[in-house]
Amino acid sequence: MAGHSVGVGVRRRLIALLIGLLGIATAYVLVCLLVLRTPPAQEVTFEQRPQGAERPLSVYAEVLSVDPVRASLELRLDFATGRDPLGTLFAGPADRDMTVRTSDGTNEQQIALRRGQPMSPVSVPLDIKTGAIDGYPFDRYTADLAIEAYEGSGPSSAAAIPLRLTIWDRLAAWHIGVAEARLEAGSAGLRIGFRVRRPDPHIFLATTLYAVMVLMATIAISAGSLMFLAVRRPDTTLAAVLGTMVFSLPVLRNIMPGAPPLGVRADSFVFLWTELAVVTGLALVVATWARRG
Repeated sequence: MAGHSVGVGVRRRLIALLIGLLGIATAYVLVCLLVLRTPPAQEVTFEQRPQGAERPLSVYAEVLSVDPVRASLELRLDFATGRDPLGTLFAGPADRDMTVRTSDGTNEQQIALRRGQPMSPVSVPLDIKTGAIDGYPFDRYTADLAIEAYEGSGPSSAAAIPLRLTIWDRLAAWHIGVAEARLEAGSAGLRIGFRVRRPDPHIFLATTLYAVMVLMATIAISAGSLMFLAVRRPDTTLAAVLGTMVFSLPVLRNIMPGAPPLGVRADSFVFLWTELAVVTGLALVVATWARRG
């Protein structure tokens, strides 16, 4: 009977081990699929059709940074009015006086382009309309860009210039989607909506690290409780292990992709309590050692 019980216990542990390994292999396949299905970077173009013989103003927009703490998205705009045999000539001289107006719905910026002068790149900040860093790693953000161009010094003195806006939709550590939005009645130009979120592999990695914190806390509190209740013998080496866990948790927290400042919701729900659980397990081990001598 004893041999039969040992055999049953071994089979149960083997089944549990196989299930755990199968779960790890499944997670590995899912991560590989997330990485492989990431679409390649591309340029998205939005264009206004010229009403007559007007030459359009080409604008190339690139997202330089997304700062969720300051609720800001920064664009760089390059301008061009003509083409040569090698392609569109950006940062070349303007062929006429033009004024470009940009707005994010709250702040407006005017960019003057003067005939014969180089059209230097311009940095344009956009306020994030919706989204907050508290939702890390599932935080999402939206921002809008309204852009229009006029001949001369402004819309009151000249006709609108058709635009050809090209946007590069790739930025490290962010997934960016762009789409044309409806303009208000009587408005000229283009209006583009930006939808920003963290890429799927980063979300998976951050979620996994938080799950590892929970597992470490469970191990610490279980080991400390079993020793304190005399279910297991006192082991002073366990104190060193738990002490290492205390300092390992902040390291795990800080290596997360795009690690946010301390205080997001995930810290309140996971990091704070796992750190307290590990410290509690260490305190129970030390208390048991001090009591039993």
